[in-house]
Amino acid sequence: MAVGTGGMTAQAADMGTINPADYKKALETAPLGIVMNQDDSVVTTEKTNNDNKSRAEVVNGNNPDTPEAQVVSMTRHISEYASVWSKRGSEFNLNEPQTASMWLYFGNQRGKSGEGMAFSLHNDSRGINAMPELDEYGSVPGEGLGIWASDVDRYQSKLTELAKTAMQNAWAVEFDTHANVEKGKYAAQKVSSFDVLVSKHIEHIASNYAAKPETYERYKDSGWFGSGHTPANNMNYYYGMLHQGLIDDGIRGQTKFLSNGEWRHVTFKWQPANHENNSYGQMTYIFDDKDPKTGEKLTGQQQTVDVNVNLIDPDRTGKARWGFTGTTSSGQASNQFVVFEKTPDLIDGKTTTTLKILRGRRKLRRGMKSLPRISSSYPISSTIKMGSKLTGRIFKAT
Repeated sequence: MAVGTGGMTAQAADMGTINPADYKKALETAPLGIVMNQDDSVVTTEKTNNDNKSRAEVVNGNNPDTPEAQVVSMTRHISEYASVWSKRGSEFNLNEPQTASMWLYFGNQRGKSGEGMAFSLHNDSRGINAMPELDEYGSVPGEGLGIWASDVDRYQSKLTELAKTAMQNAWAVEFDTHANVEKGKYAAQKVSSFDVLVSKHIEHIASNYAAKPETYERYKDSGWFGSGHTPANNMNYYYGMLHQGLIDDGIRGQTKFLSNGEWRHVTFKWQPANHENNSYGQMTYIFDDKDPKTGEKLTGQQQTVDVNVNLIDPDRTGKARWGFTGTTSSGQASNQFVVFEKTPDLIDGKTTTTLKILRGRRKLRRGMKSLPRISSSYPISSTIKMGSKLTGRIFKAT
């Protein structure tokens, strides 16, 4: 399994600093993903601007069943930001039905997990270098997961100005592993209040528009004396965030819904607007719909939300950059990974098939179509021409 990385070479894992044993386990159990050569890569962790704070990189996996495995390592240190985006020419087609699926890993820190990752569609003019506004320490705020607004100014009283600090022209699904529920007079400028409206859902999945003022809700307090903060006659402000399409496990205070030390599968299904004058498409996201050990399909949990294409694609290009962001903070941090299983713009229909010899075992797994006979020491990979991309899947065979 390999993920195209825009010409980057996969690195040997350095085991990180958060939890080396967990980092090692994640790579040893990495699931199968898309096979692509470097020329046909559709995603990149590269940066074209020195201001881009992303530390995402592709690392070699260590799963003996998938010896060619490569994994996108998003975070493995504290106070870290990461992003992996589609390349130019591999955008998400908003005018056609799309399906994408990934395996995600959120670490095993549970109550100390953080901060999470987000899948996003955007048309921010900064492209692969798009980020929210930085905090006073020059970091991407952890609670925003690399996509939402930056609530770093306690004097900021306008929703419209707050929204400008987010990823622009963006809609996202967050996989939030830490509840940011600070409120009251001590909350202003702590940058940890976005989850006050869903405070019982410690780890959760939800969606919204990153740069839409109505995504956020303002709270205020009057300050207090003797604390180094503003005088009592001045106002401090902090913000919560509205969560659409919420998914959790229904257990109040649960801290292992996401960060349980297992790979988790997610599928995104896009249905475009049904006529030209309709600006709303629909996105369905289905979580835990495949068993990480057997690959068997599961029912999972799902939500379907309406998405206003005009807020993602104001110029109506019909396209959006897609990918993942992730963050950690100084107090909440986890090893976080992404394996791309199916990328958007894979159109069902007639295919041309070629064979590619890879190292590995030779055992046909359930759910696979029959394969031609090959020598006893090689598996087989089907490389399929679908739409405009050469893509494929490693079939785990012997």
